[in-house]
Amino acid sequence: MNFLKALGLIILNFLLFLSISFFGLAFTLDQTFLNRDFTVSQVERLDTTTLAEDIIRDQVISQSTIPITLPIENFIAGAVHQTITDLEPWLKQQARDVIYVIYDYIEGKRQNLSVVIEMEVVKEQLENSISEAVTTSLPPELAELPPDTIEGYLEPFYDWIPSSFEINEELLGTSAMAQIDTLRQLISYFNIVYYALLGFILLLILGIVLIKREVRGSTRSLGVVFLTSGIISYGSVWLAKNAIGAQVAALAEVPVYLQSWLPQLITDFLHPMELYSYVLAGIGIVLLIMSFAYRRRAELETG
Repeated sequence: MNFLKALGLIILNFLLFLSISFFGLAFTLDQTFLNRDFTVSQVERLDTTTLAEDIIRDQVISQSTIPITLPIENFIAGAVHQTITDLEPWLKQQARDVIYVIYDYIEGKRQNLSVVIEMEVVKEQLENSISEAVTTSLPPELAELPPDTIEGYLEPFYDWIPSSFEINEELLGTSAMAQIDTLRQLISYFNIVYYALLGFILLLILGIVLIKREVRGSTRSLGVVFLTSGIISYGSVWLAKNAIGAQVAALAEVPVYLQSWLPQLITDFLHPMELYSYVLAGIGIVLLIMSFAYRRRAELETG
């Protein structure tokens, strides 16, 4: 009987260790990439101003009818930079709205993926920025041209911007939607496994307590498992930070606006796991202290 109890205790402790470790990974995912607020915070930290500025500047210049011999690029770049700077709060709000809609769809809170972005504010702001640039910093080559000619050159800069832009299933395409739907299904399974694993951990703890049937042995056994799991989890986080950080630093082709963003993303992603390891270690230490304190109390009472 003692052998069976010992074997059962070993199996339950091992399963508890594995379950706690896997739950740490699940907890980290739940608090990061599966958390819309985490995604929003990461996007807002990203230098979206530079990214949007590059896209809009390329679009604007590609629509230009100004002769290529004229130095128009710097002129337009300044106007676009001013536009994006003024619209930065608006850009972040639009990004936030798009992320929330995508998460609502992935989480099954909506059946259709569609979000409309009103673009009139962009067009209006770009017109104002270019008009201001015309009056304050027009290149000498353009200043010599008749006003009607200049206006004709500038008109295409505004026309390419639609009144609204809709991100929907048709725009994303069949392939992208298939991947999103697969992710949607996986997340539904993840939620089931997440809570099932939490319940399984509680059952394992209960099983260990029932086998030990006394406070000192139960707290010591659980304390060892929790403390060991906490130490190993923290070690894994430390190794991941150093290994992944070194890999990112070695990527010379990473754009400038991502070079400072990626390391912080990794740190933020691993932060829940780091906190989780602290909690596990703390619980383990408390349980071990309880086991020794209970033994000391029992000795004093019997002595």
